[in-house]
Amino acid sequence: MDDRELLELAAKAAGWTGWQSKHGYWNVESPEGEKTTHCHNWNAYCPNTGEKLREPTFADAIAETNWNPLTDDGDALRLAVKCRIEIGFDPKAVETTAVVCAQEVDGQTIMPWAWEELEPDPYAATRRAIVRAAAYSVG
Repeated sequence: MDDRELLELAAKAAGWTGWQSKHGYWNVESPEGEKTTHCHNWNAYCPNTGEKLREPTFADAIAETNWNPLTDDGDALRLAVKCRIEIGFDPKAVETTAVVCAQEVDGQTIMPWAWEELEPDPYAATRRAIVRAAAYSVG
C-alpha cells in the first residue's frame, strides 16, 4: 500500500468524508464539520499529448487539505486520539526498537499492530505506525 492509499484510509478512519461533484471536483468535510472543495484545477487531459489523465480521487482531495499525519505530529496525534490508537515501544528491542500501535475498542486492545523501525527518525516512524494502524482499521 502506498502513502496515498494509507492517507486515504487513515482520513476515513479519522472521520473525513468526501464526494465527487458531477463537474469532477471533490467536496470534502473534515471531522470537525468544515466543508471545502478541492481538485478544481485538475487536468483531465495531458497538455502535451491530449491523453486522458486519471480522475482525481478522495486521496487527491485529502492531499489538498494539507492534512497529513505522515508528516505532521499534530495531525498524527489527533488521528491516534480519534481512532483510540495506543502507542507503545517494544521493550525487548535494544537499539532498533519498533513502534507498536494497536486500536483500543471498549477497553480491549485489538489488532492491528503496526511496527516501524525507529531509526533513523523515531518521530516519522511513530507517525507512520499511527497512520498504518488507522488505515488497517478501515481497510
